[in-house]
Amino acid sequence: MGNNSNNNGNGSGGGDPDLLAARVGRPRVLTEAVQRRIVELVAEGNHLSTAAKVCGTSIRTVNCWMQRFREGDPKASEYGPFLLDLKKAAALGEAALLGRIRIASETTWQAAAWLLERRYPKHWARKDVIEVRGNDGDLSKLSDQDLVDITKKSRRRRGC
Repeated sequence: MGNNSNNNGNGSGGGDPDLLAARVGRPRVLTEAVQRRIVELVAEGNHLSTAAKVCGTSIRTVNCWMQRFREGDPKASEYGPFLLDLKKAAALGEAALLGRIRIASETTWQAAAWLLERRYPKHWARKDVIEVRGNDGDLSKLSDQDLVDITKKSRRRRGC
């Protein structure tokens, strides 16, 4: 301790020059504190991109490190536990939000209907009918652009 710290005033706190040389460059964005906060936010039900933004980073940065870890990049090996925690947090966040919907459905039938529509769309999703008419009722007189517009509207309504 004491005078052996070799502090040069740059905030590095001194230490082994070889380790300091390895840390030269841009500071790490995904610090342990940032990782913990991202995991907390995702566990609360936030989307990963939102959690990343709240923590001052981007989804692109998080995805980059995740990809590097999956590819076996030794520099990304420290992110393994973070990625496992993130998967668990996503499941916890989903369960938490589902719990809130279930609680709401006890007093509001729309919450239960919403959940059924999304969980079992083949059976419960609304099936909107789109009526297509030409100027005089003859669909063969629709232009190619009219057909393209109708297709786009139909896809938007179906969420495609």
